[in-house]
Amino acid sequence: MVISDIDNYIHLRSRFLHPRLSMKRRHPCHQRLQQRRCASFILCVLSWAFLAGASAQADTGFLIVAQDRGFVGNKEIRELVDAFAQTHPVALAWQGRQASGFEQDYIRYLDRAIQQLEDMGTQRIVVIPMFVSAAHPVLKRTRATLAQRYPGLVVQWAPTMASSDLIGQVLLDHTQEISQNPAQERVILLGLGAVDEQTASGIQTDIQRLAAYLTRYLPFQAVEIFVYYDPAAPEADERNQHIKAQLIERIAKKGRTLIVPAFIGPKYDYSMSMANWLGQFFAEHEAVFQPKVLVPHPNILLWLAKTANTMTPPKTSEAIGIVLMPHGATQPYNDAIERLIAPLRKEYRIEMAYGMGDPQLLQEAISRLEQAGATHIVVVRMYSLAEQFQAKMEYLLGLSTTLLNELAEGDVPPPQVRSAARFITFGGYEEDPRAAQILCERIREVSTNPAKETVLLLAHGAKSEERNAKWLTVMHSNIARLRSLAACQEYRTIYAATLREDWPTLRDSALDNIRSLIERASRHGKVLVIANRLYGAGPYRTLLDGLVYTLNDKGFLHPLLREWLRTGIEEHIARLYAPDESPHVH
Repeated sequence: MVISDIDNYIHLRSRFLHPRLSMKRRHPCHQRLQQRRCASFILCVLSWAFLAGASAQADTGFLIVAQDRGFVGNKEIRELVDAFAQTHPVALAWQGRQASGFEQDYIRYLDRAIQQLEDMGTQRIVVIPMFVSAAHPVLKRTRATLAQRYPGLVVQWAPTMASSDLIGQVLLDHTQEISQNPAQERVILLGLGAVDEQTASGIQTDIQRLAAYLTRYLPFQAVEIFVYYDPAAPEADERNQHIKAQLIERIAKKGRTLIVPAFIGPKYDYSMSMANWLGQFFAEHEAVFQPKVLVPHPNILLWLAKTANTMTPPKTSEAIGIVLMPHGATQPYNDAIERLIAPLRKEYRIEMAYGMGDPQLLQEAISRLEQAGATHIVVVRMYSLAEQFQAKMEYLLGLSTTLLNELAEGDVPPPQVRSAARFITFGGYEEDPRAAQILCERIREVSTNPAKETVLLLAHGAKSEERNAKWLTVMHSNIARLRSLAACQEYRTIYAATLREDWPTLRDSALDNIRSLIERASRHGKVLVIANRLYGAGPYRTLLDGLVYTLNDKGFLHPLLREWLRTGIEEHIARLYAPDESPHVH
């Protein structure tokens, strides 16, 4: 039976808004979220993780609102939505502007999409706006219409495309395709859809975020943004002619000018498209024009899936993957790490990314997990301190931009991972209290007469004075813990030192102090040097040659380190059951 628009509206309104019907089949925490009276966010996380389980994501439906692009453009969008629908319950609602009026032309698509989500049994709606900018007037009108037509409907609105680094990568790819020498080129990014100065400014602001991403990697002379006005906007012809005049002026300047679309735009067929019309115009003025718009591109499907994964918990434990990043070295070193983590492989799907945040190795490990079905990934930095490679890893995973503040002028950041997964990361095993227990055991393994022995915990160390001091602070904290353990209370003295071994000038100074300390202490008894590192002794034997001491080079590879891994993984898996976005109520 075909339901008329008005009947469909009444049915949907009662389904989602009537107290009894709207709460049907919902977990109590979901009810409290809808009413915005959930007493504790943590209770919701626990409820998702342990009570809702696999049904949590099945209860979430995704409403994709996309601008009507015409036949070919809409076909491209449908193909993306169909691919997304293979793993997520989704409905598509076309939105647009026509002379006959928004309400008459496009409201039916909203009703139809909500009906489809209801038919799928979804209990929660996440709206994914396939718009570059939140300031686009069609999107703003869609939000207002949804709120007016379904007052009280609880939805979560995902960010628009310009908020995602994955879309920044699309723009980067398209620009790199036509760029020859960025230092001698100017870039003009084009936006669409303004109806007045306010919306033009808002769209420009959002595109500026994409421009900032672009200039992280390509040092262009200048990057400008121009936003075309909707043809139906007041004074649109005059405003757009003014924009064209400015563009011609820029193109006439010495040097190459690259014109790159930062929009999706209409595409009625392969010739009647915004990109084609602009291409004809710029060809007349000898500008270098990139005919590709943002859609299609492989990253768009990644963006859709990442948005969904960010705003929903894992479906099952099979959707969780683990990436371990220890330093790594020769095969014996790596084999020792593999032996330690072997029991964990029976509990988790694990991939290794040995090294110091190598982007390619990290991408390969993540891609393998995603191919195996992972949608949520815990990345473990198996380094002594939590801050080691934290900024780099968080940048690679798209979690923060702190790394950019640490780069020297002119440095280019590493390429970010391209992934649909939601990430969370942790590290810093030496800051865990179990590190002291491991060190105590390492000391006892080479000790014969504690009362007459001096212990030296010897670590790698850092380049900066601040980070090196932080490392020593952590080591001294572990010494305090050691002293509280009955097995390690009798030692004469326990010292902490860092070799700062990767920086010759710093290393030479540190080595002089370390050798002097060992030489003095050895006059009064046995000196125990404990390798305060993950595994092995690094250059210690060579650099301490000629001194009298006993070395334990087993490092922190110990069952307690495995427990640190397991505890941290479990804690961070629990966090993955909490969506990043809070519900937005209309």
